[in-house]
Amino acid sequence: MQVYRIRQGAFSEIRKESLRKALPLSLLAVAVGVSIGLRDADSLETVLPIAIPFVLCAVAFGMVKGLNRQKTILESYTLSVGNESITREQHNTPTIHLRFTDITHVAEGRKGGFIIRGQGSADTILVPRQIENYGELRETLQRITPPHQKPVFNPFEKYSVLITLLNVGLMVTVYLATDKLLVGVSGTLFLVLQGWSLSEINRNKNVDQKTKRSLWWSLLVLFSVVAIMAFKLLGT
Repeated sequence: MQVYRIRQGAFSEIRKESLRKALPLSLLAVAVGVSIGLRDADSLETVLPIAIPFVLCAVAFGMVKGLNRQKTILESYTLSVGNESITREQHNTPTIHLRFTDITHVAEGRKGGFIIRGQGSADTILVPRQIENYGELRETLQRITPPHQKPVFNPFEKYSVLITLLNVGLMVTVYLATDKLLVGVSGTLFLVLQGWSLSEINRNKNVDQKTKRSLWWSLLVLFSVVAIMAFKLLGT
């Protein structure tokens, strides 16, 4: 059996990528949240100097914790290739075991890494490009099934940032718009898109259990949007 792990010091690359993606989205979320929460405040000049540093500290604390969890998960990554099957194990994440006969696609991403897909969309092994002995692993996977030039299309993974921005825009529209048609359409799209996103994350075996458990907080956002929609659509 061949066992592949993440090469030493690889998390520094992941950390930079994560910060480049997460920081702008976090700052946008803070700006939107503060704007919505304080739009009716009487004395912004008194509230803002307290609210903004508090929110920024909370975001920074959350990002540090998230990066530490991501580091633990990445460094625990193990890919085992046997004679008839391949297994991915990772800290606090469901183990994925695929028999060679169940593998339908092996794709190499444009920036590196592999996507090994089984019979179902949930049975997908993601191999980061920071895996050790990369060339050897490519040859091993080619013996299982030749890699495609393009990875298997997954709109949630490919357009995750765009979906997040669209969700934020739709939610802001529900909170700030006064036109009932606009509120109804935006709220409905938000609920459908958010429900689909939560379902995809919950089914994804490459997402750790702690992240999935934290999704319950998203239900508060859904309930608040439903409440605002009901208030604006049923109100006079």
